[in-house]
Amino acid sequence: MIRTLNHFQLWLFIFFVILFLFPTLILVFFGFSFLILLEPIFRYYYRRKYKLKTSPTKDKLVIETKDGFKISIHRTKPIKLKQNSIPVILCHGLVANYQFMDLDKRHSLAEFLAEEGYDVFNVSLRGTLTSEHPKGKKDHSIDDHINDIEQIIEKVLDTTKKKQIHWVGHSMGAMILFCYLASREKIKSNKIKSFVSLGGPGVLFNIPPTVARILCNYTNFFQKFDLILLGRIFIPLMNLIPSKLIKYYYSPELSEKSIIKKALYSLENIPGSMIKQFMQSVMLGGEIHSLDKKINYSKNFSKITTPSLFFSGSRDVVVPIHSSKFVYERIKSKSKKFVELSKENGTGNYGHVCMVLGENARKEVFEKIKIFLR
Repeated sequence: MIRTLNHFQLWLFIFFVILFLFPTLILVFFGFSFLILLEPIFRYYYRRKYKLKTSPTKDKLVIETKDGFKISIHRTKPIKLKQNSIPVILCHGLVANYQFMDLDKRHSLAEFLAEEGYDVFNVSLRGTLTSEHPKGKKDHSIDDHINDIEQIIEKVLDTTKKKQIHWVGHSMGAMILFCYLASREKIKSNKIKSFVSLGGPGVLFNIPPTVARILCNYTNFFQKFDLILLGRIFIPLMNLIPSKLIKYYYSPELSEKSIIKKALYSLENIPGSMIKQFMQSVMLGGEIHSLDKKINYSKNFSKITTPSLFFSGSRDVVVPIHSSKFVYERIKSKSKKFVELSKENGTGNYGHVCMVLGENARKEVFEKIKIFLR
Protein backbone atom coordinates (compact mmCIF):
# COMPACT_ATOMS: atom_id res chain seq x y z
CA MET A 1 0.00 0.00 0.00
CA ILE A 2 1.33 3.45 -0.90
CA ARG A 3 1.68 5.63 2.18
CA THR A 4 -0.06 9.04 1.99
CA LEU A 5 2.38 11.93 2.22
CA ASN A 6 1.80 14.45 5.01
CA HIS A 7 1.93 18.20 4.25
CA PHE A 8 5.60 18.57 5.20
CA GLN A 9 6.69 15.62 3.09
CA LEU A 10 4.59 16.83 0.16
CA TRP A 11 6.13 20.32 0.21
CA LEU A 12 9.60 18.79 0.59
CA PHE A 13 8.96 16.58 -2.44
CA ILE A 14 7.70 19.59 -4.50
CA PHE A 15 10.72 21.62 -3.39
CA PHE A 16 13.21 18.98 -4.61
CA VAL A 17 11.33 18.57 -7.91
CA ILE A 18 11.52 22.35 -8.48
CA LEU A 19 15.18 22.35 -7.41
CA PHE A 20 15.93 19.60 -9.93
CA LEU A 21 14.00 21.29 -12.76
CA PHE A 22 14.79 24.96 -12.03
CA PRO A 23 18.05 25.22 -10.02
CA THR A 24 18.69 28.82 -11.15
CA LEU A 25 15.24 29.89 -9.99
CA ILE A 26 15.88 28.45 -6.54
CA LEU A 27 19.25 30.18 -6.30
CA VAL A 28 17.64 33.51 -7.24
CA PHE A 29 14.87 32.92 -4.68
CA PHE A 30 17.32 32.20 -1.85
CA GLY A 31 19.55 35.07 -2.96
CA PHE A 32 16.70 37.58 -2.68
CA SER A 33 15.51 36.05 0.59
CA PHE A 34 19.02 36.47 1.97
CA LEU A 35 19.12 40.12 0.83
CA ILE A 36 15.71 40.79 2.41
CA LEU A 37 16.95 39.35 5.72
CA LEU A 38 19.96 41.66 5.50
CA GLU A 39 17.80 44.73 4.74
CA PRO A 40 18.14 46.20 8.27
CA ILE A 41 21.93 46.18 7.81
CA PHE A 42 21.56 47.78 4.35
CA ARG A 43 19.26 50.39 5.86
CA TYR A 44 21.74 51.31 8.58
CA TYR A 45 24.72 51.39 6.17
CA TYR A 46 22.99 53.39 3.44
CA ARG A 47 21.37 55.77 5.92
CA ARG A 48 24.88 56.73 7.00
CA LYS A 49 26.40 56.63 3.51
CA TYR A 50 23.60 58.56 1.78
CA LYS A 51 22.51 60.78 4.67
CA LEU A 52 21.22 64.07 3.29
CA LYS A 53 23.22 67.17 3.94
CA THR A 54 21.65 69.66 6.31
CA SER A 55 22.13 73.38 6.41
CA PRO A 56 21.28 76.04 9.02
CA THR A 57 19.57 78.03 6.26
CA LYS A 58 16.90 75.33 5.90
CA ASP A 59 13.66 75.08 7.82
CA LYS A 60 10.39 73.27 7.39
CA LEU A 61 6.78 74.40 7.01
CA VAL A 62 3.93 72.01 7.79
CA ILE A 63 0.40 72.00 6.38
CA GLU A 64 -2.38 69.86 7.78
CA THR A 65 -4.90 68.72 5.17
CA LYS A 66 -8.61 68.27 5.87
CA ASP A 67 -8.17 64.49 6.00
CA GLY A 68 -5.26 64.69 8.44
CA PHE A 69 -2.08 64.39 6.35
CA LYS A 70 0.75 66.64 7.50
CA ILE A 71 2.48 67.90 4.35
CA SER A 72 5.99 69.23 4.82
CA ILE A 73 7.63 71.94 2.71
CA HIS A 74 11.41 72.20 3.06
CA ARG A 75 12.65 75.74 2.65
CA THR A 76 16.05 76.78 1.28
CA LYS A 77 16.63 80.46 1.96
CA PRO A 78 18.99 82.46 -0.25
CA ILE A 79 22.01 84.14 1.33
CA LYS A 80 20.85 87.31 -0.38
CA LEU A 81 17.27 87.53 -1.61
CA LYS A 82 17.03 88.67 -5.21
CA GLN A 83 15.22 92.01 -5.48
CA ASN A 84 11.54 91.63 -6.45
CA SER A 85 11.96 87.86 -6.73
CA ILE A 86 9.01 85.50 -6.49
CA PRO A 87 9.23 82.34 -4.35
CA VAL A 88 9.78 79.05 -6.19
CA ILE A 89 7.96 75.84 -5.28
CA LEU A 90 9.69 72.59 -6.31
CA CYS A 91 7.65 69.41 -6.60
CA HIS A 92 8.96 65.87 -7.08
CA GLY A 93 7.29 63.09 -9.07
CA LEU A 94 5.97 59.57 -8.49
CA VAL A 95 7.90 57.18 -6.17
CA ALA A 96 10.03 60.11 -4.94
CA ASN A 97 10.01 62.71 -2.16
CA TYR A 98 11.54 66.15 -1.57
CA GLN A 99 15.03 64.60 -1.52
CA PHE A 100 14.90 64.16 -5.29
CA MET A 101 15.27 67.92 -5.83
CA ASP A 102 17.99 68.23 -3.18
CA LEU A 103 20.11 65.06 -3.04
CA ASP A 104 23.49 66.77 -2.66
CA LYS A 105 25.19 70.08 -3.42
CA ARG A 106 25.95 69.26 -7.06
CA HIS A 107 22.58 67.69 -7.85
CA SER A 108 20.30 70.14 -6.09
CA LEU A 109 17.87 72.35 -7.98
CA ALA A 110 16.87 73.81 -4.60
CA GLU A 111 20.45 74.91 -3.82
CA PHE A 112 21.02 76.20 -7.36
CA LEU A 113 17.97 78.50 -7.30
CA ALA A 114 18.74 79.67 -3.74
CA GLU A 115 22.24 80.64 -4.91
CA GLU A 116 20.54 82.74 -7.59
CA GLY A 117 18.64 84.66 -4.91
CA TYR A 118 15.31 82.80 -4.89
CA ASP A 119 13.42 81.71 -1.79
CA VAL A 120 12.89 78.01 -2.54
CA PHE A 121 10.18 75.75 -1.11
CA ASN A 122 10.70 72.04 -1.79
CA VAL A 123 7.49 70.04 -1.30
CA SER A 124 7.22 66.48 -0.05
CA LEU A 125 3.78 65.40 -1.28
CA ARG A 126 1.34 63.61 1.03
CA GLY A 127 2.25 60.04 1.88
CA THR A 128 6.00 60.51 1.38
CA LEU A 129 8.96 60.62 3.78
CA THR A 130 8.12 63.68 5.92
CA SER A 131 4.45 64.08 4.95
CA GLU A 132 2.74 61.14 6.56
CA HIS A 133 -0.61 60.68 8.25
CA PRO A 134 -0.39 60.62 12.09
CA LYS A 135 -2.69 57.56 12.19
CA GLY A 136 -0.73 55.70 9.52
CA LYS A 137 -3.17 56.23 6.64
CA LYS A 138 -1.38 55.37 3.39
CA ASP A 139 -3.94 55.47 0.58
CA HIS A 140 -4.58 58.56 -1.53
CA SER A 141 -5.11 59.47 -5.17
CA ILE A 142 -3.73 61.91 -7.73
CA ASP A 143 -6.85 64.03 -7.06
CA ASP A 144 -5.68 64.44 -3.46
CA HIS A 145 -2.33 65.80 -4.65
CA ILE A 146 -4.13 68.19 -7.00
CA ASN A 147 -6.40 69.41 -4.20
CA ASP A 148 -3.40 69.90 -1.86
CA ILE A 149 -1.77 72.37 -4.27
CA GLU A 150 -3.99 75.24 -3.15
CA GLN A 151 -2.96 74.84 0.51
CA ILE A 152 0.71 74.52 -0.46
CA ILE A 153 0.60 77.76 -2.47
CA GLU A 154 -1.30 79.62 0.25
CA LYS A 155 1.22 78.52 2.89
CA VAL A 156 4.16 79.77 0.81
CA LEU A 157 2.42 83.08 0.01
CA ASP A 158 1.49 83.59 3.64
CA THR A 159 5.08 82.86 4.75
CA THR A 160 6.74 85.13 2.18
CA LYS A 161 4.04 87.84 2.05
CA LYS A 162 4.13 87.60 -1.75
CA LYS A 163 1.21 87.45 -4.18
CA GLN A 164 2.51 84.88 -6.68
CA ILE A 165 4.77 81.83 -6.94
CA HIS A 166 6.73 79.96 -9.63
CA TRP A 167 6.14 76.19 -9.80
CA VAL A 168 8.83 73.76 -10.99
CA GLY A 169 7.67 70.14 -11.17
CA HIS A 170 9.32 66.90 -12.25
CA SER A 171 7.12 64.21 -13.85
CA MET A 172 3.96 63.85 -11.71
CA GLY A 173 4.96 67.05 -9.88
CA ALA A 174 4.34 68.90 -13.16
CA MET A 175 1.31 66.79 -14.12
CA ILE A 176 -0.66 67.64 -10.97
CA LEU A 177 -0.11 71.33 -11.69
CA PHE A 178 -1.43 70.93 -15.28
CA CYS A 179 -4.53 69.29 -13.79
CA TYR A 180 -4.85 71.97 -11.09
CA LEU A 181 -4.69 74.83 -13.62
CA ALA A 182 -7.12 73.01 -15.94
CA SER A 183 -9.74 72.54 -13.21
CA ARG A 184 -9.57 75.76 -11.16
CA GLU A 185 -11.04 79.20 -11.64
CA LYS A 186 -8.87 82.03 -12.97
CA ILE A 187 -8.50 83.79 -9.62
CA LYS A 188 -6.63 80.78 -8.20
CA SER A 189 -4.57 80.21 -11.35
CA ASN A 190 -3.37 83.82 -11.22
CA LYS A 191 -1.39 83.03 -8.07
CA ILE A 192 0.96 80.99 -10.26
CA LYS A 193 3.13 83.40 -12.24
CA SER A 194 4.79 80.63 -14.29
CA PHE A 195 5.58 76.94 -14.28
CA VAL A 196 8.36 74.67 -15.48
CA SER A 197 7.68 71.08 -16.50
CA LEU A 198 10.56 68.62 -16.27
CA GLY A 199 9.21 65.60 -18.13
CA GLY A 200 5.60 66.17 -17.05
CA PRO A 201 3.05 63.82 -18.72
CA GLY A 202 -0.21 65.06 -20.22
CA VAL A 203 -1.39 61.76 -21.61
CA LEU A 204 -0.61 58.13 -20.69
CA PHE A 205 0.03 55.94 -23.73
CA ASN A 206 3.13 53.99 -22.68
CA ILE A 207 1.24 51.12 -20.97
CA PRO A 208 -0.92 48.68 -23.02
CA PRO A 209 -4.61 48.84 -21.96
CA THR A 210 -4.61 45.07 -21.28
CA VAL A 211 -1.79 45.43 -18.75
CA ALA A 212 -3.58 48.46 -17.25
CA ARG A 213 -6.75 46.41 -16.82
CA ILE A 214 -4.88 43.66 -14.94
CA LEU A 215 -3.16 46.21 -12.69
CA CYS A 216 -6.47 47.95 -12.05
CA ASN A 217 -8.22 44.69 -11.11
CA TYR A 218 -5.43 43.67 -8.75
CA THR A 219 -4.63 47.05 -7.20
CA ASN A 220 -4.52 45.66 -3.65
CA PHE A 221 -1.98 43.05 -4.71
CA PHE A 222 0.35 45.36 -6.64
CA GLN A 223 0.38 48.06 -3.96
CA LYS A 224 1.92 45.53 -1.59
CA PHE A 225 5.22 45.70 -3.49
CA ASP A 226 7.55 47.53 -1.14
CA LEU A 227 9.49 49.85 -3.46
CA ILE A 228 11.37 51.33 -0.49
CA LEU A 229 12.74 47.88 0.38
CA LEU A 230 13.38 46.93 -3.27
CA GLY A 231 15.20 50.20 -3.92
CA ARG A 232 17.60 49.56 -1.03
CA ILE A 233 18.15 45.93 -2.02
CA PHE A 234 18.95 46.92 -5.62
CA ILE A 235 21.61 49.47 -4.58
CA PRO A 236 24.40 46.87 -4.24
CA LEU A 237 23.10 45.07 -7.37
CA MET A 238 23.22 48.11 -9.68
CA ASN A 239 26.02 46.63 -11.83
CA LEU A 240 23.93 43.51 -12.49
CA ILE A 241 20.82 45.33 -13.76
CA PRO A 242 20.48 44.91 -17.57
CA SER A 243 20.92 48.13 -19.56
CA LYS A 244 17.48 47.57 -21.13
CA LEU A 245 15.92 48.08 -17.69
CA ILE A 246 18.20 50.99 -16.76
CA LYS A 247 17.01 53.07 -19.73
CA TYR A 248 13.54 53.22 -18.16
CA TYR A 249 15.02 55.21 -15.29
CA TYR A 250 18.06 57.16 -16.53
CA SER A 251 20.77 57.53 -19.20
CA PRO A 252 23.96 55.92 -17.77
CA GLU A 253 26.24 58.19 -19.80
CA LEU A 254 24.63 61.32 -18.30
CA SER A 255 24.16 60.40 -14.65
CA GLU A 256 26.72 58.89 -12.28
CA LYS A 257 25.78 55.59 -10.70
CA SER A 258 26.48 56.94 -7.21
CA ILE A 259 23.80 59.63 -7.52
CA ILE A 260 21.29 57.10 -8.88
CA LYS A 261 22.00 54.96 -5.81
CA LYS A 262 21.08 57.94 -3.64
CA ALA A 263 17.84 58.31 -5.57
CA LEU A 264 17.08 54.59 -5.13
CA TYR A 265 17.61 54.98 -1.38
CA SER A 266 14.86 57.61 -1.29
CA LEU A 267 12.20 55.70 -3.29
CA GLU A 268 8.58 55.85 -2.10
CA ASN A 269 5.71 53.37 -2.41
CA ILE A 270 2.68 53.91 -4.68
CA PRO A 271 -0.76 53.98 -2.97
CA GLY A 272 -3.50 51.69 -4.32
CA SER A 273 -5.89 54.50 -5.35
CA MET A 274 -3.12 56.15 -7.34
CA ILE A 275 -2.33 52.93 -9.23
CA LYS A 276 -6.04 52.54 -9.94
CA GLN A 277 -6.41 56.13 -11.17
CA PHE A 278 -3.42 55.87 -13.51
CA MET A 279 -4.65 52.55 -14.94
CA GLN A 280 -8.22 53.80 -15.38
CA SER A 281 -6.88 56.77 -17.32
CA VAL A 282 -4.95 54.43 -19.63
CA MET A 283 -8.09 52.37 -20.23
CA LEU A 284 -10.06 55.55 -20.98
CA GLY A 285 -7.76 56.36 -23.89
CA GLY A 286 -4.75 57.76 -22.07
CA GLU A 287 -6.14 61.15 -21.05
CA ILE A 288 -5.86 61.88 -17.33
CA HIS A 289 -9.15 61.40 -15.47
CA SER A 290 -10.16 61.81 -11.83
CA LEU A 291 -10.55 58.64 -9.76
CA ASP A 292 -14.36 58.83 -10.00
CA LYS A 293 -14.00 59.33 -13.81
CA LYS A 294 -16.10 62.53 -13.67
CA ILE A 295 -13.29 64.93 -14.61
CA ASN A 296 -11.15 64.68 -17.75
CA TYR A 297 -8.21 66.91 -16.81
CA SER A 298 -6.46 66.50 -20.17
CA LYS A 299 -9.52 67.73 -22.03
CA ASN A 300 -9.33 71.06 -20.16
CA PHE A 301 -5.63 71.85 -20.78
CA SER A 302 -6.77 74.52 -23.24
CA LYS A 303 -7.87 76.60 -20.21
CA ILE A 304 -4.22 77.03 -19.16
CA THR A 305 -2.75 80.46 -19.98
CA THR A 306 0.16 80.53 -17.49
CA PRO A 307 3.64 81.27 -18.95
CA SER A 308 5.48 77.96 -19.17
CA LEU A 309 8.72 76.17 -20.01
CA PHE A 310 8.70 72.47 -20.93
CA PHE A 311 11.68 70.09 -20.90
CA SER A 312 11.56 66.62 -22.41
CA GLY A 313 14.33 64.04 -22.78
CA SER A 314 14.86 62.29 -26.11
CA ARG A 315 15.55 59.04 -24.22
CA ASP A 316 12.76 59.43 -21.70
CA VAL A 317 10.79 56.18 -21.85
CA VAL A 318 8.72 56.90 -18.72
CA VAL A 319 7.27 60.13 -20.16
CA PRO A 320 8.00 60.17 -23.92
CA ILE A 321 8.26 63.48 -25.78
CA HIS A 322 4.77 63.14 -27.28
CA SER A 323 3.25 62.94 -23.78
CA SER A 324 4.75 66.31 -22.74
CA LYS A 325 3.96 67.85 -26.14
CA PHE A 326 0.32 66.85 -25.66
CA VAL A 327 0.09 69.52 -22.93
CA TYR A 328 2.36 72.05 -24.63
CA GLU A 329 0.33 72.03 -27.86
CA ARG A 330 -3.01 72.47 -26.09
CA ILE A 331 -2.30 75.20 -23.54
CA LYS A 332 -3.13 78.78 -24.60
CA SER A 333 -0.19 80.49 -22.87
CA LYS A 334 1.11 83.46 -24.87
CA SER A 335 4.58 82.77 -23.48
CA LYS A 336 5.57 79.11 -23.74
CA LYS A 337 8.66 77.19 -24.83
CA PHE A 338 9.47 73.51 -25.45
CA VAL A 339 13.05 72.25 -25.01
CA GLU A 340 13.96 68.79 -26.28
CA LEU A 341 17.09 67.55 -24.53
CA SER A 342 18.93 65.57 -27.19
CA LYS A 343 22.30 65.39 -28.96
CA GLU A 344 20.73 66.97 -32.03
CA ASN A 345 19.91 70.03 -29.89
CA GLY A 346 23.36 70.32 -28.34
CA THR A 347 22.87 68.36 -25.09
CA GLY A 348 23.03 64.68 -24.20
CA ASN A 349 20.15 62.28 -24.82
CA TYR A 350 18.37 62.83 -21.51
CA GLY A 351 16.42 60.13 -19.65
CA HIS A 352 13.62 60.69 -17.15
CA VAL A 353 15.62 61.55 -14.04
CA CYS A 354 18.64 63.07 -15.82
CA MET A 355 16.86 66.45 -16.06
CA VAL A 356 17.55 66.84 -12.33
CA LEU A 357 20.23 64.24 -11.57
CA GLY A 358 22.36 64.49 -14.72
CA GLU A 359 26.01 65.59 -14.39
CA ASN A 360 25.40 68.42 -16.86
CA ALA A 361 21.91 69.30 -15.63
CA ARG A 362 23.13 72.50 -13.91
CA LYS A 363 24.43 73.87 -17.19
CA GLU A 364 21.92 72.41 -19.66
CA VAL A 365 18.70 72.53 -17.61
CA PHE A 366 19.04 74.59 -14.41
CA GLU A 367 20.57 77.57 -16.25
CA LYS A 368 17.63 77.62 -18.67
CA ILE A 369 15.20 77.54 -15.75
CA LYS A 370 17.03 80.49 -14.15
CA ILE A 371 16.78 82.55 -17.38
CA PHE A 372 13.09 81.68 -17.72
CA LEU A 373 12.25 82.69 -14.13
CA ARG A 374 13.68 86.16 -14.69
